[in-house]
This record gives sequence, C-alpha cells and structure tokens, in this order.
Amino acid sequence: AAGGIEAVVPEGYETPEAAAEAFKASSAGIACIASSDAVYASHAEATARALKAAGARHVLLAGRPGDLEAALRTAGVDEFIFTGQNMVEVLKGLQDRTP
Repeated sequence: AAGGIEAVVPEGYETPEAAAEAFKASSAGIACIASSDAVYASHAEATARALKAAGARHVLLAGRPGDLEAALRTAGVDEFIFTGQNMVEVLKGLQDRTP
C-alpha cells in the first residue's frame, strides 16, 4: 500500500491463467508480477500476456529484467521496478495511471 496505492497481495498463483482470473475478479487496473528469477524465466512472459488479456492497463515486474527484457516487453510488461529507483517517481507514475 505504498504511496496510497491499495495492494492485493495473494499467496501466489500456480499458473499464468490463475493469475489472470484473479486479476479479472479484482477491481485493479495495474498488475505487478513478483517472483524469483527462476519463475520469471519460465512463467513471466505467459503471465504478462495473460494479465494484459485480462484487462491490465499497466503491468509491472518486480526486478531487473536482464536478458529477458525484450521478450518481457513484447509479452506486455510495461515497467520494471527494482532497488535503486526513485520510488517516489515510480509511485507518482502509478497514481497518475489510476482512475
């Protein structure tokens, strides 16, 4: 709930489709994918695609994308958040995207 943004924090999802279904059932417009590098390598692209298809206006991924950046952006990740960023600017940008 940083920056006045209400966060829905689940225990996790077994599949990209389960994440997308939960997103659809929420009133959220922004989604953040947060996991380990190993899970990102196997599921982040499909999860980003599924979240976009479920109506996510903006998809973030927690962490630096490394070699996966181009593929993740193509799949629908709009922004990466990671240690060292100006989080005030990041949060303001997210607030500006929230109706």
